[in-house]
Amino acid sequence: MFNAPVTIFGSALAAQPAPVRVVRTLRADVATFTGRADQVRTITEAIGDAGGGVVAIHAIDGMPGVGKTALAVHVAHQLVDRYPDGQLFVDLHAHTIDHTPADPADVLAGLLMATGLSPDHIPDGLQDRAARWRDQAFGRRMLLVLDNAATGDQVAPLLPGSGSCMVLVTSRRRLTSLRRSYGATLLPLGVLPEPDAVELFSRVCPRRLHVNEHPAVVDVVRLCGRLPLAIAILAAGIDPDHADPVGELADELTAAQDRLVNIDERLDDRDIGVASAFTLSYQRLTADQQRVLRLISLTPGADVDTFAAAALTDLPLAVVRRHLRNLHSHRLLEHSTGQHRYRLHDLIIAYARAQATPAEQDEAVSRLVDHYQHVAYVAAARIRLRSSPARRTVVPATSSPVPDLPDPARATTWLRTERANLLACIAHARQQQDHTRTVSLAVSLAPLLGLDGPWPEAIEQLNHILATCRDLGDLHTEAWAVAELGVLRRMIGEFPQATDVQEQALAKFRELDNQVGEAWSLAELGVLRRFLEELPQATDLQEQALAKFRNLGNQHGEAWSLAELGVLRRMIGEFPQATDLQEQALAKFRELDNQVGEAWSLAELGVLRREVGDYAQAAALMEQALTLSRNLGNGMDEAYILTMRGVLYKLAGDYTQAATLLEQSMTISRELGDRNREAWTCGELGLVRMTTGDYTQAAALMEQALTTFRDLGSGLGQAWLYADLGVLRRMTGDYAAAATLLEQSLATFRGLPNNYGQAFALANLGVLRRIAGDYIRAATLLDEALTAFQDSGDRKREVEILNYKGDLLRASGEPGQAYTWHDQALRLARDLGQPLDEARALAGIGRCTLATGVAAGLGDLQHALAIFQRLGAAEAPELEAELEAELETITDASRR
Repeated sequence: MFNAPVTIFGSALAAQPAPVRVVRTLRADVATFTGRADQVRTITEAIGDAGGGVVAIHAIDGMPGVGKTALAVHVAHQLVDRYPDGQLFVDLHAHTIDHTPADPADVLAGLLMATGLSPDHIPDGLQDRAARWRDQAFGRRMLLVLDNAATGDQVAPLLPGSGSCMVLVTSRRRLTSLRRSYGATLLPLGVLPEPDAVELFSRVCPRRLHVNEHPAVVDVVRLCGRLPLAIAILAAGIDPDHADPVGELADELTAAQDRLVNIDERLDDRDIGVASAFTLSYQRLTADQQRVLRLISLTPGADVDTFAAAALTDLPLAVVRRHLRNLHSHRLLEHSTGQHRYRLHDLIIAYARAQATPAEQDEAVSRLVDHYQHVAYVAAARIRLRSSPARRTVVPATSSPVPDLPDPARATTWLRTERANLLACIAHARQQQDHTRTVSLAVSLAPLLGLDGPWPEAIEQLNHILATCRDLGDLHTEAWAVAELGVLRRMIGEFPQATDVQEQALAKFRELDNQVGEAWSLAELGVLRRFLEELPQATDLQEQALAKFRNLGNQHGEAWSLAELGVLRRMIGEFPQATDLQEQALAKFRELDNQVGEAWSLAELGVLRREVGDYAQAAALMEQALTLSRNLGNGMDEAYILTMRGVLYKLAGDYTQAATLLEQSMTISRELGDRNREAWTCGELGLVRMTTGDYTQAAALMEQALTTFRDLGSGLGQAWLYADLGVLRRMTGDYAAAATLLEQSLATFRGLPNNYGQAFALANLGVLRRIAGDYIRAATLLDEALTAFQDSGDRKREVEILNYKGDLLRASGEPGQAYTWHDQALRLARDLGQPLDEARALAGIGRCTLATGVAAGLGDLQHALAIFQRLGAAEAPELEAELEAELETITDASRR
């Protein structure tokens, strides 16, 4: 058939010469090729997947120097055996020095000749040549590498039509038209992962690297942005005859004013360097696209959204979006973490910035800082945290479009997303000695830093604001900054220092007759006195603040003071009064749409329901609070609620879940720098470990918490840890140490004073007196504790005392009366859903029944053991042994 003349699209063609010779024009594979295992697998495993005779096309795209050609050639060499009829490499010259992009018609002529067609048989015109190429390739197993493609239109005529062929295309642009029209697989190629980048450096380097040079190699590849071309240039430039350490190269790159020049100067004159590769891409852009690239490179953070891009370029939003999409399609700009956020590679940033004039840079950066200053102010105004004394900062103007931030959640998200850019703008303004911008930006960022931490960083920013305000003579902002500094010092647990700072702020607000600021400082001092366990002073300060807020008509402040007074009432065991205050606060927070406050009051109401044994309602309230806090991204409150939920799970007997939640809370607190919350949670986790019998871990956690409380000067924290460690020592049989710790706890609680804590210490001292055989003193102590818990409405603690009383009466030879106390404890524990105390009551009832000679008590002991075992409680092994002994005694008696 090939010997007869044929006509295609009206052109008479001579018979094709036969046979056709095998052609192989692939470039040599790169001996140092490294990584890209996933991309290689994607291509090689796709062979044969295309159905219906469809040609397999893989379009590899990426920024200049990322290794697209190396990947295509490497894969092609792996596949030569599968395509024995030819492996062809064609450079389409989209980005070649002194070369315009290849004309598809000329490329087709070359392909046709490579497959054996004589020049005089090659038709004229693009369409006829493309048809003849498809005819030549039909049925042949051929692999075609089309390198350095400019557009999909350049590639499309070169595609064979046979499903027996494979085409690998490389381009600096994403060739979506090939996907749309031919179903091509698009493979975006990014920079190398760091381990692969380090391996590439090692493989290209002409000498063996020492193990101690590894950190320096890591530094070098990071400074190259993990771009393969830059890495290969630097590694190949290492002198093989001299053992110059790689560390010197890293230092040189770090200090270089122009990193691109520093990299490329290691090339031979004939080689194309990184800057040249970028230049070729830059020259293919329109003038408007070049300008946008130059200005986008000036963004101070890791990425930029379209609004900031509009500010930088002074373009309408729709126009700048179009340019950003085009730059992304040219692979000079990458999508960042958000749908409308973009980032540039470090080396492209260096290149693009070098193309911008100083005047162009100054004007663009000024527009950008105006934009961030304006939007940050609006966002900060949406966030209502615990304390926010009035700030007299004007809204800065901006001519660029701004995002809509109608609520706290979106405002917080914007601030959080732009945090790095805002910090960089603050640093820029400070460097330019633009004090007004510095203060305005830092003041607006302060709420987020207080919310997210790390708080030492927030403190550093506030100290900068203070210094600047003093230089400017801005007394109002200075007073605000001092107040905020006090809040942050409280958050990191430095309560005495925070109190001193907040008292300075109070004095400044009074001098300025800033009554709103004065009210907030009074409220914050009340919080500090609460943390210092000075509860009467705390109450007095909150009541002063509440009166001022009401006189000023400041409902946010009024709601917070009500909530704080509720916390104070809870701490002294006045649960009904605390509940009333917290419900008033919750109603106000909801009326004001203050979701931070709403979450706080819901959490506190959950704690109050837990304290009176209503676990179901407590869990529901805490779940609502947790959802709100997470939606707001409020890590500080989230950590608190997780701790409270963990305690709730502990009481319900789910120790695994309790430990999980407590560990989550500790992680968040540690990230924020909240040592106080971390210590409380650490102590609670110690109690969980103690309950499950892991006494070593429990002791370590409790000692860790106690040390932190001592560092923080927290008497309340120390008092509770003394008590908990006392219980732990009692459970491990160290009664002398237990007594000492519980006496320390009692004395500390009395010094605060804290009646609720005193009752807990008295109850456990009563247990120790019972163990020591001092039944009279034990009864007195337990009765005092029981009265205190009953007066406060703390039913869960009441259950514990009821069981303790039963144990005491049975030990003193009165099993009948003991049975009554345990029975009360059993009914109350079941009402409250406290399985651990239920099991303890059942065990007490069983022992009392057996003591009266009734064998039915064995059933109660077995029931108690089943609960202990299900919970994984520490009492299980001891009760199991006791039950076995009782059964053996009964068996021996029956035999006799």
